[in-house]
Amino acid sequence: MTKSSILLTSLMSLLFLSGCTKNLRYESRRLTPLTRATSHSSQTKENVTVSVKSFDTSDQTYYFGQKSNALHPVQITVNNDSDTTWVLSRDHISLPLADTTAVASKYKSTGWASVALGILSWPLGIMHGYMSHTANKEIEADIADKSLETSAIINPESHRNAVLFSRSDNELQRFTVMLIDADDPSHTLKFNLSA
Repeated sequence: MTKSSILLTSLMSLLFLSGCTKNLRYESRRLTPLTRATSHSSQTKENVTVSVKSFDTSDQTYYFGQKSNALHPVQITVNNDSDTTWVLSRDHISLPLADTTAVASKYKSTGWASVALGILSWPLGIMHGYMSHTANKEIEADIADKSLETSAIINPESHRNAVLFSRSDNELQRFTVMLIDADDPSHTLKFNLSA
């Protein structure tokens, strides 16, 4: 091989790598609490407002870097302007929710590109694999941070903002969210919503 062909191959590899690694950088974005104006559905009872919004493709790309066809993210914001401490639980949301530990796998980048790059050039394959692994760890942490794992306490004069991952978009038309009084479990608020 001549020096010029080695230089050309190196330059092409770097250009190819820069295009491949663009999608391996993950930027966590903070959820903006929903208001009546920004939500698809909102309901207020006893000075507590629950607002929901189904993520479209641009929302999924903005918050998670890509769209998942298998999941339907729904943002929920509970504004507690009451004197009561409320509990928001996954068990009291009538949507078929995906297990939060499995959600990140729907948004992770795969290692197949690393294998392909490794065949062309092992240093590029290793670098791509490392960047993919790092981005995947960041996605896992971000989704865990944004998700409602099991339940959340919503103190008076505060709010809770989370993303629910529904397994079905058919159920988004009409669903319920029930909040339970932390001090008196017989006192509940039921919200009828649609995303």
